[in-house]
Amino acid sequence: MDNIVPVLCDDRASFTSAVAALSSSRTLYFDCEGVKLGTVGGTLSLITVRSAPFHSNSRQSDGDRNGQTFIFDITSLTLTHQPVSLKPLFALLTSPKVLKVVWDGRMDSSALHHYFRVDLRNVLDLQLVDIHSRELRGETIQEHVKRFIGGVDPRTLSNENRAMQTYSLVHRLSGLSQAVKEHQPSVGEQFKKIPGMFRMHGTSGVAH
Repeated sequence: MDNIVPVLCDDRASFTSAVAALSSSRTLYFDCEGVKLGTVGGTLSLITVRSAPFHSNSRQSDGDRNGQTFIFDITSLTLTHQPVSLKPLFALLTSPKVLKVVWDGRMDSSALHHYFRVDLRNVLDLQLVDIHSRELRGETIQEHVKRFIGGVDPRTLSNENRAMQTYSLVHRLSGLSQAVKEHQPSVGEQFKKIPGMFRMHGTSGVAH
């Protein structure tokens, strides 16, 4: 069973232990939280990183083998009389040898770049994967255009041929809950029962 209880890292000892545990994983699941994250005047408060599960024949401990979640309290780590250097964590996020899996990583990337001059490398954004999968799942141009209902001026959709021409190369981004519902309807229904499950990942928008 996965170790789903997150570990809070808010001092030097917990930070060092977490980075050491994450360093043995070639894939990390990554997310940032903050106030007006990634914008001018915004803040980055928390960085959550989960290690990917190891194969069953791994010699790691049960917790390490199944993956662990660490929540780095950036405020507590940096705004103290003895601040903790975040460089070891950033080294993992910028490593080309470690895959970082995110959902809608735009503001996460912006925050790291503008606040810390850290540029993510080797990133897989599942929101973009979801867009690519639509064609693979056989979505028609009519279904593609229907995604814009409620998100754009309805007058631009009144003429079907014009709408298809206008939006054929534009994609409406889905939030995590919508993507899960489309890919795994039964799982999406189960997640609805978990309060706040998609609160931080409900963003939808438009991408070219």
